[in-house]
Amino acid sequence: MDPSVAFELAKALFAGISAAAAAVQAWYKYRDAKRAAATFDAEYSAALESKEASDAAHELVTIIPPEVIKDLEARADRCWTGYREVLDGDYLPDEVEHATDAVQGCVCRGWRIHRGLGDVCGWG
Repeated sequence: MDPSVAFELAKALFAGISAAAAAVQAWYKYRDAKRAAATFDAEYSAALESKEASDAAHELVTIIPPEVIKDLEARADRCWTGYREVLDGDYLPDEVEHATDAVQGCVCRGWRIHRGLGDVCGWG
């Protein structure tokens, strides 16, 4: 795999985790799925362009093989893509709550590389 592709995938991994964490926090604070969805979108876009994402991606590509980064990003993407779809859908609050718990479990179980997730994951 081209190193630049691995770098971009690592940035996307960081951005997705950041966005999922921000959306979870917004859901808990406002209990408004549309607001949480907007938070996800804004954080994802901002994180992709951030210095933090570039720094994290650089760190990841120096210690994790490109094929593993590709696999990690693909699995994580399934976590937050499903959550984002729920936030934008016509779901009851209990269903959004269940999806919120699920995305936290998915992200927190496998992606402890993001230092800012402590409060969302309960280990901060």
